[in-house]
Amino acid sequence: MSELRQNRVTGEWVIIATERSSRPEDFHRDVIKPVTPRINPACPFCPGNEKMTPAEVYADRSSDSGPNEQGWDVRIIPNKYPALSPDVEADWFEEANFFNGVRGFGIHDVIIDCPRHDQTIATMSRRAVEKVFFAYRHRYNQLEEDERILLINIFRNYGVKAGASLEHPHSQLIATPIIPTRIQLRLNVAKEYYEIHGKCVVCDTVEATLRSPERLVFETEKFIVFEPFASQTPFETWVVPKRHCASFGECTDAEITELAQVMRDVLYRIYSGIGDPDYNYLLQANPTNTRHREKYHWFVQILPRVVPSVGFELSSGIYICTSKPEDTASFLRDISPPR
Repeated sequence: MSELRQNRVTGEWVIIATERSSRPEDFHRDVIKPVTPRINPACPFCPGNEKMTPAEVYADRSSDSGPNEQGWDVRIIPNKYPALSPDVEADWFEEANFFNGVRGFGIHDVIIDCPRHDQTIATMSRRAVEKVFFAYRHRYNQLEEDERILLINIFRNYGVKAGASLEHPHSQLIATPIIPTRIQLRLNVAKEYYEIHGKCVVCDTVEATLRSPERLVFETEKFIVFEPFASQTPFETWVVPKRHCASFGECTDAEITELAQVMRDVLYRIYSGIGDPDYNYLLQANPTNTRHREKYHWFVQILPRVVPSVGFELSSGIYICTSKPEDTASFLRDISPPR
């Protein structure tokens, strides 16, 4: 029998469609991908092509090379075709005494994860993945000092189905002067839960998952990895810090190091278990400089693109998940982590 389940953190509902459910192994793709070169001379993100991109705003370098030269391990650049621009004022405007808007102020960066064209988080070395997440934190904390910015989104689109337009491994950051409705609703859920229970809803989710571990994939000293009770899509996976922490920028060095290894581990299990699917991962951070920090708790949401969205989901906001999260968690638990 199918079930309607609610996500206590977001307030959103999903349908776990057990009558039409698929086994986790049924999502494995046997797609043969073309061989990807180590370096692509035509790719603007490959080393040697630094002049093909805007000037970097940050780079982690293992050599003595100068800015915008080869020798970098991670490189952050402004998006060449940004959705928002730092060169305009964040002014509100009104039209016809009815419509509201804000001028297109914001930051839109690209984080080039590594020099190699043929890698992804699942296949990169431990140290290389650590450098990516340390770069995330550096840029996050840098932008949080700008009082005009209210929300910093760090995300990764991997594969065409997930919206990636370039093959070279990269992530993106978009910082906005507004808090969008979906984030505000999640914040309202967190506030209401705290007012009723006196505790953080994400902290309680972690505790409940550890008490009832059928959806647990694995845990480490500082993080828990699990399939949500109300998963939007098969193999949706959350990576949550055990320590209550409102802002990703407040992570310690030890937490960033462990987070990088956890992300590499879980993405490798997805990569290996269901055939390198397209996916998005999202650092679900809270508004910058927010009050009531005891109510909020950041986490990473991983959404493999193994099934398409359909009209009902788009119109109602209720996702239909065709695989039980308890089954996908068991499937991922049985996959050996990367060496």
